[in-house]
Amino acid sequence: MKEALLGFSKEITHLDGNKFKISKQNVTQPGEVIKIRNKGMPVYQKSEFGHMFIKVRVDFPEKLTPQQIEGKFTYKITVANKLFAKRNTW
Repeated sequence: MKEALLGFSKEITHLDGNKFKISKQNVTQPGEVIKIRNKGMPVYQKSEFGHMFIKVRVDFPEKLTPQQIEGKFTYKITVANKLFAKRNTW
């Protein structure tokens, strides 16, 4: 919850093994899609890469503990990589 409300920074491992960081400094909505330019799959017969689209999942707790009710939340944010070779404009 805290990361979804205040921002986050995560390290992503690409399919080719390279690692890079993504971050967001403000509120992240569940299901939001983040576009990372030129980190997607290679474009067919060109020396360029498409864009990577990362769909964000926010995990909410099923029940709140007394500490969470008082505002001390534990949180988890997960990113799922969606790779597209096609150049989309989002």
